[in-house]
Amino acid sequence: NVRRAARVMRDTPLSALLPESDEAIADVWSRPLSDGGLAVAMINLDDAAADVSGSWEELGISGSHALRDLWQRKDLGMMKGELRARLPRHGALFVKLVKGVE
Repeated sequence: NVRRAARVMRDTPLSALLPESDEAIADVWSRPLSDGGLAVAMINLDDAAADVSGSWEELGISGSHALRDLWQRKDLGMMKGELRARLPRHGALFVKLVKGVE
């Protein structure tokens, strides 16, 4: 059961979006894990670096969560309210969120 957290206007041509918008086109996907954590993939679909975010509400979670970068195998600390990352052009981030102490 994969949950899409961010909305992307797929029916609108990319060329129509970019000239009038400073926002990158991005996807944020999440999936509950069997251990109780949440896997989140953030993907920058734009040709420029961009800040990509997903709020806890969009991800269907609340409270503080420990964040781990699954590709770099690094703990990134505790977060609350929103997951935000600066991604390079066409870049991605794959993390695991684990509920922490509130």
